[in-house]
Amino acid sequence: MKPPAAPREDTVETWHGVLVPDPFRWLEDKMSPQSQAWVSAMTAWSHASLAALDEREPFRRRLAALREMSERTLPVGVDAVWLFTERTPADQQARLMARIRSAWALIEDPNRFGPDDPHHIDWATVSADGRWIFYGMSRHGDEWSTLYAYDTETRTVQAETIPRARFATVGAPPGGGGFYYTAYPAHTVHGKTVYWHRWGTAVQDDLVIFRPDDPLASPRILLSPDGKRLVIHVAYGWTRDVVWMRSEEQADARWECLWDRGESRCQPFWGSDGRLWALTTDEAGQGAVRRYDGHRWTPVIEEIARQPVLHAVLTRQWLYLHRLVNARSQLERRDPETGRLLDATMMAEGTHIRGMEAVGPTLYYEVTGFFLPPRIDQWRDGDGHSTVWQHTRSPIASIKVIRTEATSSDGTSIPVIVAHPADWKPGSGPRPLVLNGYGGFNVAHLPAYSPAIEAWVEKGGLYALAVIRGGGEFGESWHRDGMRSHKQKGFDDFYHAANHLIQDQFTTSRQLGVLGRSNGGLLTGAFLTQHPDTARAVVMGVPLLDMIHFPRFLIGGLWTTEYGSPDIPEEFHWLYAYSPYHRVHDHTPYPAVMLFTSEEDGRVDPVHAFKMAARLIEATASDQPIFLRLAPKTGHGAGKSLDVWLDEESDIWAFFAHYLGNA
Repeated sequence: MKPPAAPREDTVETWHGVLVPDPFRWLEDKMSPQSQAWVSAMTAWSHASLAALDEREPFRRRLAALREMSERTLPVGVDAVWLFTERTPADQQARLMARIRSAWALIEDPNRFGPDDPHHIDWATVSADGRWIFYGMSRHGDEWSTLYAYDTETRTVQAETIPRARFATVGAPPGGGGFYYTAYPAHTVHGKTVYWHRWGTAVQDDLVIFRPDDPLASPRILLSPDGKRLVIHVAYGWTRDVVWMRSEEQADARWECLWDRGESRCQPFWGSDGRLWALTTDEAGQGAVRRYDGHRWTPVIEEIARQPVLHAVLTRQWLYLHRLVNARSQLERRDPETGRLLDATMMAEGTHIRGMEAVGPTLYYEVTGFFLPPRIDQWRDGDGHSTVWQHTRSPIASIKVIRTEATSSDGTSIPVIVAHPADWKPGSGPRPLVLNGYGGFNVAHLPAYSPAIEAWVEKGGLYALAVIRGGGEFGESWHRDGMRSHKQKGFDDFYHAANHLIQDQFTTSRQLGVLGRSNGGLLTGAFLTQHPDTARAVVMGVPLLDMIHFPRFLIGGLWTTEYGSPDIPEEFHWLYAYSPYHRVHDHTPYPAVMLFTSEEDGRVDPVHAFKMAARLIEATASDQPIFLRLAPKTGHGAGKSLDVWLDEESDIWAFFAHYLGNA
């Protein structure tokens, strides 16, 4: 049985003198009866077809068994009050837990809303004096959080709440009678603003404290531990920051600009010493750890070329850095006054440090990898080494990791990290292999544990991660070399990684699958349309695929700094040259394809996947299926309930097993 074809319309736009066909534009109106009828029929056919795969139920059972463990996030907070989220095997969603003056407390349990109205904890923070816990919770994974406040003295959640607190930051001065917070104005997805809320007053009366000059900019609040200085960090995309500060001790204090240096980054944070620190990157891409000494930023540690510092935190005694060395995590302990290196620990190949937090005299950091379920270690001031604070399982001895290097079209070396069964080694014969990548927004996309990867390797498959340009694995220059006009370089890197794995007999083209999510979905979409005969199965998750219309959808306008804007003639030509939806060609034998998206995705509009599925069904000359999967009551990724995650991952990996394992 074939998937339902979508009606084609003869819609053509003219962009800067170029005729741009858009035959499935009508799907952009998601609420129209025509769109809903086709999407409903297409997703019903896809769900039924995937459910019928012999491989699906065994995968789902195994994934469910592997998720039978408690999962905890890094603690955040201060000495007396710190918190984390935790999901037990019985939970669909993680709960917000706190340690308040040596006693455990449940702050919020999203599971109380039930499976028909899923809620999720998006973010949480503690005021510097430990009086208040602030957290954001959203419905259906849409990330449009409502802000809640919990009083640690009365152990109650306050009745007053604040809507539209998406990715919010909060600062509450000790005894100040209120708090600063960021939120979005009503009826818009842009214009994030800093407000002041006084306890006991209506949110409509909250004062505007700071509004950036660009509605696409994103402000972040950093209130000093003593509450006397308010810092606003404003991100203009992913390559420029501006930092402002004012005194809270003077009623008429003016904003002082601490950082505004063109295309440069400054990511400030308060140290436990009460001083302002920052990770910075100059216009040439050179990074540093700096300290603000009242009138100037003093470099404490100069970054080493191609060895970016991803995290920096201060305990009472030490400065800790997480640095990447050849795309491998290294933990460094340093003297905060001189920057002198005291010791360095390199993490094992195939693992990385996912995050770091300081709570008083203790550093907490999470390590994970292909063979390492997440483990949180702690390092207390005065101790000579770290110890384990929380771990779910021991390292998985049946999974091994090797690194190989591909060469891209311009000679750039591209690391490829491969997870494989312990009984396999290079040269012992090709296996079904799934290749993953990201390459965008300065994100360091590194090996992490996934029950799905464990189940796949357990069945004899290989899993590979290509470290491609556009990410942050080798610093800002690596990022810039794969963004905007250079975006094609990242696509080339990924193709050459795939080709290298085929040539070196890790796999064959008939056993190769590729997988990407979000910007990674754009990557696999470009791979599909530029190299349709290289892989047998392609998965595009919550993907960007129409690169001419993307700024019109949801928060897509934020990403023009990373990709370019179709409204600018030169940038339109960059985008149109690779836009996957526009690069689908008729009568091409495309491989098996799965697109998956979510009803409530608040970042990447599902219409990208809808339009691409319709176009591929129309164009393909092969007998391989095109599936479109739509997850209900969930968003871009965060906030998926356990059951929704199990269904989605089971479909993805049964798809790969069916089309690669049986090749």
